[in-house]
Amino acid sequence: MDEIIEDNAPYDVLIVNSRPAGRGGYGTRMDEAVGNIRRGGQVNDVRIVDVQRP
Repeated sequence: MDEIIEDNAPYDVLIVNSRPAGRGGYGTRMDEAVGNIRRGGQVNDVRIVDVQRP
């Protein structure tokens, strides 16, 4: 963590998205969040895990 904070070392991001079953897509807020994360310039990879709950 010190390398990320103090030395601006790159890191990976994992986003867990939870939504009711039957609803499709992530929506505009997820697109906006991923865009903001990538604009920081320090992120190597962004992965999204989509969990559909009953």
